[in-house]
Amino acid sequence: MSPLRSLAYSLPPGAASTWHTHPSPPFAYVIEGAVVIESESPIEVKAGHAIAEPTCEIIRAVNRGPVPTKLVIFYVAPPLTPFLEEVRR
Repeated sequence: MSPLRSLAYSLPPGAASTWHTHPSPPFAYVIEGAVVIESESPIEVKAGHAIAEPTCEIIRAVNRGPVPTKLVIFYVAPPLTPFLEEVRR
C-alpha cells in the first residue's frame, strides 16, 4: 500500500508555479487566498474549498489575488514517485 503524503505550499500574489503534470492524483485544500489551476479548463479555488487536481494533464497554479495563497496538498504515491514533473512550454 502506498503512503499518504502531505505538503504545505504558499504562492505570493502574482506568482505562478511551473507548468507540470502529476503522476499521482493530488488533492489541494486552500487555507487562505485563492488559486487558479490553469489547464484546458481553468478553475479558481477559494479559501475553504478543495480540488482534485488532474493527473497526466499539463497545469500550473496561479495566484491572481492581492494576498498570499496558502494550500495543503495530499496525495498517495509509492515512496520514490515524484510529486510533480516539470514541463517546458
